[in-house]
Amino acid sequence: MKVRVLIHKLSLLLVRMLVLPIRFYQRFISPLFPPACRFTPTCSQYAVEALQKAVEDLKEGSIDALVTAPINKDMAQSEEFHFTGHTEFMAANLEGEPMRIMCSERLRVGLVTIHIPVAEVSQSITKEKIISSLTTLRSTLKQDFGIVEPRIAVLSLNPHAGEGGMLGSEEQEIIKPAIVEAFEQGTLAFGPFPADGLFASGGYAKYDAILAMYHDQGLAPLKILAMNNGVNFTAGLSIVRTSPAHGVAYDIAGKGIAEIVEDVNQKMDAMTVLMRTQTGKEFAFTEKLVSIVSVIRITADYYTAKKRPAPQRPEEE
Repeated sequence: MKVRVLIHKLSLLLVRMLVLPIRFYQRFISPLFPPACRFTPTCSQYAVEALQKAVEDLKEGSIDALVTAPINKDMAQSEEFHFTGHTEFMAANLEGEPMRIMCSERLRVGLVTIHIPVAEVSQSITKEKIISSLTTLRSTLKQDFGIVEPRIAVLSLNPHAGEGGMLGSEEQEIIKPAIVEAFEQGTLAFGPFPADGLFASGGYAKYDAILAMYHDQGLAPLKILAMNNGVNFTAGLSIVRTSPAHGVAYDIAGKGIAEIVEDVNQKMDAMTVLMRTQTGKEFAFTEKLVSIVSVIRITADYYTAKKRPAPQRPEEE
């Protein structure tokens, strides 16, 4: 126990030592540069180039799956890149109709619409689109998550599921008919349910997945329940693509925030990636091995990058 306490204290000391140069830069060096230095377009361009190269490798069969990091969608915009997110970029460059599914151990949420203004949600929802989303969600739950016959709860668009038409007609005219037709086609779809009631009561736990009508309706509850453990899975593509559940997190950037990782699985994953990067070899870490190691998650204020040639593959040397 004393050894673990000592290791923990040393870890905190290391964090403070790493933060000091950042604080010095922020206070004495950064003011000498124009504000644009904090979020430089060049770094966003590197992120776009990396994404484009990854998609090229996917098409060529050089890689089988893709994990993307958060991207500043506004800063990444250019004549060549005019997409509102990774999912839209994938849709334009890969086979299939992508569907965003946010996952955690407790909850899976699929979206009918993704990155569009709230004012456009109602007119973007159609009976055909909901049926297609249910079909895709059912298929990926069976194929990728191993659920024999998933039960899917469908959320309403309006408060209180429209209150019989008093608060909106989408439930009666679009969503309910779509659920009925999808059910007749073999999808165990139920609803529409008011989002607040389904999540607040814990009713979501009765279903294998939730189909939300728009972005914040489905993702806000999931991120409250599983912010640090959520995964964004893109269904409906010819390849596997995932990403973290969070965004670029500028709200905590530059604050020197560090966190001691307690979750055993996250620690094993971190150590596996670290050893693979440093040695090029695979190491099998057990719970006992990582119990004597402290893994620190540090939020950096921003990244800088320098372009360099990609390393040659063995067959190219």
